[in-house]
Amino acid sequence: MKILEVVKLFYPPELGGVEVFTAEICRELSKNHQITALCAAHEPESRVDHYNHYAVYRAASICRVFSTAIAPGAGALLRTFAGQSDVIHFHMPNPVFNLAMFPHFPDVPVVVHWHSDIVRQWYLMPLYRPLQDWLLRRASTIVATSPAYMESSTDLRRFHDKCVAVPLGINPDKFIENPEMEKAIRSKYGNRPIIFSLGRLIPYKGYPHLVRAAKRLDANVLIAGEGWMRPELERLILEEGVSDKVHLLGRVEQKDVAAFYRACDVFVLPSITRNEAFGIVQMEAMYFGKPVVCTSIPGSGTAWVNQTGVTGIVVPPGDESALAGALNELCTNQSMRDDFGRSARRRFDEQFHISRTGAALTGLFKRAAGKV
Repeated sequence: MKILEVVKLFYPPELGGVEVFTAEICRELSKNHQITALCAAHEPESRVDHYNHYAVYRAASICRVFSTAIAPGAGALLRTFAGQSDVIHFHMPNPVFNLAMFPHFPDVPVVVHWHSDIVRQWYLMPLYRPLQDWLLRRASTIVATSPAYMESSTDLRRFHDKCVAVPLGINPDKFIENPEMEKAIRSKYGNRPIIFSLGRLIPYKGYPHLVRAAKRLDANVLIAGEGWMRPELERLILEEGVSDKVHLLGRVEQKDVAAFYRACDVFVLPSITRNEAFGIVQMEAMYFGKPVVCTSIPGSGTAWVNQTGVTGIVVPPGDESALAGALNELCTNQSMRDDFGRSARRRFDEQFHISRTGAALTGLFKRAAGKV
């Protein structure tokens, strides 16, 4: 089949969860299908990037408005490639390409992948919702990333008859083992249990709560990632007197990520809002057999991915006392860490390998295109 993947941005260079997942699923689907991806570029010039078995066409963007790249050429590219495709796999939210599709909608089946409601720019929804609902009505199937998110989304409520939950997945082959770096991490930080977190330094990730919780921890907290909140977190680390415990690592390259997962004792995702719809990094930690501490964000799928008492511990979002308590419990209980870690790896194998996601989506694409 010829499948057109439409997404706001693409990895690399974008490191967001949707963008990284789209790259993963393109690689997986390209084993058996002809894949073309379409997104906005960071630059004012259009370009095409060729990977092993698929191509990514990036429409030139002139600016960013509300975190969205404005790409005037998106419509022309969409019309060109849609007409050559059997199915369009449309990743939402994606207002620019949603608008580009509206006036020239091709006679091609569409499967919408619903990654998240629009949360931060909720005040714009009265303007955007008619366009969004038009695409949802047009879609053959709407794919939610977890049963929890599918049930909680008010945007999907009127379209439940065409919704199906398909968990996101990752390909563990992307991880590069680096025993020497793992050893170096343990040598540098292993005087205490190592707690690892990986994510952008932005408000919904909840890192200020983790920094404050660290006052109650006898552990080293390693936070990998970049973002505009870094200066604020650096000030908070000094104010809370935890500079000997909390370490901001900055961007960790993909080739080095496995060493941090291997070296850590516990993984933590302290996010506080539904912007965190799933938490792909939880799956990565589970692949490495690490127990996870996450938050029970109402309507999010994070606490569905990490099952409390099975693969880790779930605490209320923003509750620094509960967060510290869960991390302390795991850091001081080797047997619990081992039990949760084994269950985490088993849950990954059963639910979150990219091959399972690819097989489920292929079935939906075939049904949408009438090829079943």
